[in-house]
Amino acid sequence: MLTLGRVRGVPVVVSPSWTLVALLLTVVYGPLVDDAVADVDGAGAYAAAFAFSLLFAGCVLAHELGHTVISTALGYPVRRVVLLVLGGVSEIDGEPTRPRHELAIAASGPLVSLVIAAAGLGAHLATPAGSLASVLFALLAWTNLALAVFNLLPGLPLDGGHIVRAVVWACGASAVTSTRIAAWCGRVLAVLVAGTGLLALRGQAGTGSSLLVLFLAVYLWASATQTLRLADVRRTLPTVSVAALLRPGVLVPEHASVAEALRRVHDVGARGVVLTDAAQRPVAVVEERLVSAVAPERQAWTPARDVARPLTAATTLRPDVHRGHDGEAGGGLDATTVFEHMQRHPAPEYLVLTDAGEPAGIIATVDFARALNQRLRTGGRR
Repeated sequence: MLTLGRVRGVPVVVSPSWTLVALLLTVVYGPLVDDAVADVDGAGAYAAAFAFSLLFAGCVLAHELGHTVISTALGYPVRRVVLLVLGGVSEIDGEPTRPRHELAIAASGPLVSLVIAAAGLGAHLATPAGSLASVLFALLAWTNLALAVFNLLPGLPLDGGHIVRAVVWACGASAVTSTRIAAWCGRVLAVLVAGTGLLALRGQAGTGSSLLVLFLAVYLWASATQTLRLADVRRTLPTVSVAALLRPGVLVPEHASVAEALRRVHDVGARGVVLTDAAQRPVAVVEERLVSAVAPERQAWTPARDVARPLTAATTLRPDVHRGHDGEAGGGLDATTVFEHMQRHPAPEYLVLTDAGEPAGIIATVDFARALNQRLRTGGRR
């Protein structure tokens, strides 16, 4: 990934796969420019097409920044904006909590593309016919119109799918049900796109274009399927008890050895180790997998801090910051809150605190995943 910079504090990165888009646009539009512009031919036409591919990258970025600006304005931080081979994505931290927020965020990107398309059309009409500028402005209008229309198709993961989700949600369905409906729309859309690609492959259309359409259909199906799975997860999360998953931890001075830490775990029947500083403040959580890698004969000489992960905001679940949805015991956290935090900040273990800031226990990602998968297999039954 290449970081281009930051826009309103949000990192903008480009995937190496974007070079395929630049190459495709250059190859496709090079001959078009060569035919349409009398005083530009050969290498000059392909150079102009390549320059247009960079301009189009800016248009895709503008589309994503439309999502970013509205998202941040509504209180949903954006981790980064990524330009990929199939377009761009704004990685929003969390999900909209209201249908109108979902609608505003989803519609903002295509709206930006439509504005650029209109501006490109106006510039095309204002420049001399047959000139390089006129042709490039026409391409600008066409590609941005296509970008907007494609993204407005009614199925997840496209913006149109998020609009469908917002409308269904606003009509009274739950957020999870709305997601499932929009994702199934995405699956239907994928089948229609695949059918179009197969018909084109049997007809007079180019093989390359037909295969690109089929690849797009596969992407839409896979993304919609992944969204359905995530919807099942979110529907099941309320049945997972965070309190039941907490591993009791023992407080051990950070200067202790691995052997000493394991002895204390055995003495009190704990299942985790929290290292503390001289003031008895938690500073790290010992990682089970790292302890397992220490040979028994070396445990007495290996400091426990060498097999521990320092505590940060990412590895600590505090009830005043991560308050759950239903007030469940276990640091005031519910499974949905924990799941969202784990997605944002992956780690093997997390320290859960009480309302008073005292260690309540340790929750291991593997335990959480096991409990969630068990609920999914049993249809959410406890």
